[in-house]
Amino acid sequence: MRDIDRCYRRFRAQEVMTMTVVYAIFYICRLAFSAAKKDMIEQGLYTAEEVGWAGSSMLIAYAIGKCVNGFIADRANITRFMGLGLSRWFVKLECGTFYGIAMGILLCYLGGLMAVELVPRKAVGAAMGVVAVLTYVGAAVQSRVSVLFIETSAAGGKMASRFLTTTVADGRSTGSRSSGSAWPSCRFSAHCRSGRQRRGTEGFLSFGMSDWASIRGLVAAMAFLAAFASFGAIVEGGDFVRHPDGGAVRAKTSFAISSDPQDWNLVVDIDCEVCDLAKFRAADSDGGDHVEVFLSPDGNVQHYYQFMVNAKGEKRFAAYFEEKGDIQPDPYMPEWNYERRETEKGWVVRITIPYYSFYMTRNDRWSGEWLVNIARGNGIDGEKSTWNRLYGSFHDADHFRRVSGFPKRKKPFDVVIESAEAMIEGVRDGRYHGKMKVFARALVPAMYTLRSSVSGPVTAKVISTGSPIYVDCSFPNLGRNIVDFELQLQKPWGKWTGRYARSYPVMVAFDPLKVKLTVPAYRDSFYPGQSTDRVAGVVTNEAPGEIRLVLEGGGVPRTERTLPKSGAFSFDTSSFTNGEMVLTVATGTETRRMRIRKIEPNGRRISWVDNGVIRVDGKPIF
Repeated sequence: MRDIDRCYRRFRAQEVMTMTVVYAIFYICRLAFSAAKKDMIEQGLYTAEEVGWAGSSMLIAYAIGKCVNGFIADRANITRFMGLGLSRWFVKLECGTFYGIAMGILLCYLGGLMAVELVPRKAVGAAMGVVAVLTYVGAAVQSRVSVLFIETSAAGGKMASRFLTTTVADGRSTGSRSSGSAWPSCRFSAHCRSGRQRRGTEGFLSFGMSDWASIRGLVAAMAFLAAFASFGAIVEGGDFVRHPDGGAVRAKTSFAISSDPQDWNLVVDIDCEVCDLAKFRAADSDGGDHVEVFLSPDGNVQHYYQFMVNAKGEKRFAAYFEEKGDIQPDPYMPEWNYERRETEKGWVVRITIPYYSFYMTRNDRWSGEWLVNIARGNGIDGEKSTWNRLYGSFHDADHFRRVSGFPKRKKPFDVVIESAEAMIEGVRDGRYHGKMKVFARALVPAMYTLRSSVSGPVTAKVISTGSPIYVDCSFPNLGRNIVDFELQLQKPWGKWTGRYARSYPVMVAFDPLKVKLTVPAYRDSFYPGQSTDRVAGVVTNEAPGEIRLVLEGGGVPRTERTLPKSGAFSFDTSSFTNGEMVLTVATGTETRRMRIRKIEPNGRRISWVDNGVIRVDGKPIF
């Protein structure tokens, strides 16, 4: 009996101390919000009203938890419920309701323990007093910890930066800055492969990375706890080998791949050390160093994506490959973003890729196990290195590493603009106007608004099998035009605004003056056995002014015709003997010349097509 009493007293003391310490930890976490409110409002992350509602909702949940959760405490697994409330509060500000519920259960649980004489009845008041004192001790510790982290943010920035999140799917970037220095201000357009800044595209297919001011109160209190949060790195690596011999490298490279809390974006953080720092800092625009990220969301060596960024941030590149890198079936120009900066030991880069930008991989092929490799071409120190030992080029997909833990892509993110085709009808004010056919697919059929840099908004339904969308367009140049496209869901999907974006190269061709011969109809030539009495054709003219036609040469006297607009023409060429005639068609600044030949017999059989009929030496065969 004495042993039982001794064990009871020991375990009773342990229970009380455990509950007291946990209560204090709740307050360490809870009050970090108060330290961060001012900076959050000043930096525009939240309005004063939103911050007020966040604080109010926590207190309301706190009150409800105290009132109601005594009944739950009698039946719930307290350990799991408390762990859930504590961990979710670490992760998301919005989850303060979990804190209130868990805190209510904790208080009811403490009261219940004391009610069954976990402490003597005469000591219940003293026990509750100790718990209350520890509440404020926890609050005091929180304040000191926040100040400590703010003062040492330069030293602790690397840890914090690994867990900061950047949201680009809805066009806004949020996050913390590490090592006490700001990321450079920049704005990138989806197709701007050179990384140069583009003007005049704000609000459309671009997203800003403004100079992040610190939200230090929140980051300071959360940075060391982030490692225990529910979102973390999917994979981390640092054991790079020299390519291609697999030897040791001098300049270290490490990385972490993670998914943001909403599973909207994939985030790749890469830390590159440089041995010859003086040479690196004096290097030209490409920095003499770059990293390449290879990803295969379906886990198939036949299909993979490549993203490349150089050390100075002046060049970037993205591509999609099939058949192990032999072909590129799409002019892959997704929306993605990167941030880079120099450090004391080299440089770091963060690559953020919205999951919808993996649009060449449909959801039915999407896998939780990806093929991954990170490669680096360090020209400063004269070495190439990779995370996986490769035996060919950096595109040796057979030796990419298999990594599990990637999230399943949400159905609304499976959307793609597959093609765009321009049909120019005329020229006006120096621009080429007409129609553009855009072909889009979406796994979840819905109404979208299509916008582009060469057309206005058009609303249409996009379905899983594909939908052609026709829009009025206006192009500045002939030839290859890079067009920025955006599809916007009419109704947002949860917190996601439903915005998809990419760029696409559209070929623009326009011939304002077109001439087609109907006689002779095949390769502008008369063949043996074919009558040469007449030359005829049709002129299509989009340019202003009348059309002038001149036929001469080959024994035919110079003959002129005039057409007021587009139409058919005919010339008498019965005197055509041999050689060739020249037909000149002109209007305004446009001129076309056509050579019409007469093919003489050469002792061999000659075949041609005449109005759909195959002829051999002038005789119809089919």
